[in-house]
Amino acid sequence: MVGNRKIVICAVAAAVGLAAAFWLIPSDEKRVRKQFGRLADLVGKKSSAESLLVTAGKARGITKLFAPRCRIAVRAEMLSGDYAPDDVTGMAGQARMHFSTLSLSFHDMRVDIRNDGRAKVTVTARLTGTVKSGEKVDESRELDAILEKTEKQWLFSQFTE
Repeated sequence: MVGNRKIVICAVAAAVGLAAAFWLIPSDEKRVRKQFGRLADLVGKKSSAESLLVTAGKARGITKLFAPRCRIAVRAEMLSGDYAPDDVTGMAGQARMHFSTLSLSFHDMRVDIRNDGRAKVTVTARLTGTVKSGEKVDESRELDAILEKTEKQWLFSQFTE
């Protein structure tokens, strides 16, 4: 009787453990989606009074989201090319300096996790904000992004328009 009780308790504990692992360990798709959320948070700027410390922290965070080489191919040819993470951070920082407020959001995301350690994501990116001169900006673009999995972290390696 005591033996059966121990078996039942162990079985229940194992089932609870498996269920917890299933719910608590995010899938690759969730991790990819989370990277887009992080990018949006780091690019965003709530006010022109953002401190240099906050700006530096966001810049460091942006650098950590990108693979050693990231290809950008968009309509604006001056932005197209292959970039190191620090280059991407520099471009984002320069763009942020021109805005008093800035928001980046991603919508209609379709994630395709591939067997080769890559994810292809088709997404609508929306950039809104106010330029320091007072002009409002509201632009949307359909983008394809490639992320590469390295040590359980997904890094942006390509954006095409």
